[in-house]
Amino acid sequence: MKKQQEIVSVLRRFAAEKRIDLQTLSARLDIPYSTLTSALRGTRPFPSDLETRKRIASVLGVTGLQVAIWCELLGLDDFIVTQNFESNALAALQAMRADPVVAHIAPSDDAWEQMPQHAKIALILMYQALTNKRLLEVSKVPAQPEEDNAE
Repeated sequence: MKKQQEIVSVLRRFAAEKRIDLQTLSARLDIPYSTLTSALRGTRPFPSDLETRKRIASVLGVTGLQVAIWCELLGLDDFIVTQNFESNALAALQAMRADPVVAHIAPSDDAWEQMPQHAKIALILMYQALTNKRLLEVSKVPAQPEEDNAE
């Protein structure tokens, strides 16, 4: 996958949903047309400086944090605070296996070993949400106040 593929996909989808051309998208994002088209073609990196991310977030109606993730400046590992993830993850797996409500979907030891870390995290976080048990330490990101995006 190319670098920053997600932000490119998101912006293409946004333009298609809003039925706007790249010239209009460029104007809304306040990114030079040539820079935007080159980034969307993958011939140059997508501009990901703070001000550009703020403008993209405002136009798309998402948080700046989401844009940073789409620009691949942040990844899932940036949100795992616990240093000993594997031991906490195994404890969470044992809790799932002991829970009669979800024991039937808890992965086997072999499946767990083959599972990528992001899948383990997703499974544990879903179980946490279901049971209101805290099994992984995660950092909370405060919500940004909504601003009026009148154009």
